[in-house]
Amino acid sequence: MGQLIEAWFDAVTEPVNPGGHGAWGILVKVDGKKVHEGAGYVGNGPQISNNVSEYSGFNAAVDWILNKNLLGVTIIRGDSKLVIKQLSGEWKINGGLYLPYYYKASHLLAVLKERTGNNVSLQWISRNDNGECDKLSKNVLRRMGIKFRLQPEASNDN
Repeated sequence: MGQLIEAWFDAVTEPVNPGGHGAWGILVKVDGKKVHEGAGYVGNGPQISNNVSEYSGFNAAVDWILNKNLLGVTIIRGDSKLVIKQLSGEWKINGGLYLPYYYKASHLLAVLKERTGNNVSLQWISRNDNGECDKLSKNVLRRMGIKFRLQPEASNDN
């Protein structure tokens, strides 16, 4: 269990929140080498919020690590304070659209901790330090032709 596994996640919901289209992006490195990047569509409508999308990204990252049976010191980073602080036990769960996604994340995190001997840490990072996952998540919606209104983009941001 000597390897270092690092995962990043991010998400976007556009053109409205809640009720827009949600997408996530993830990146996984092992010992500093990128082994996976992915992105996915969460859905759209009144049941989709930015927090739903962020939890979906967290879940996708941890699920990928578990499915590949990667073991080692694991650091999961995201720019969603809600996800990081709730899963770290620092913030209480108030309910909301994200609640089922929180329960899944909590379960996946417990499994990961069990497999790694509790060698998992969660780190909040600034949005500026999460650019690659931000781009991955936004590209999902760009390909669908979704107009960005909450986070308008410059025409050269592709």
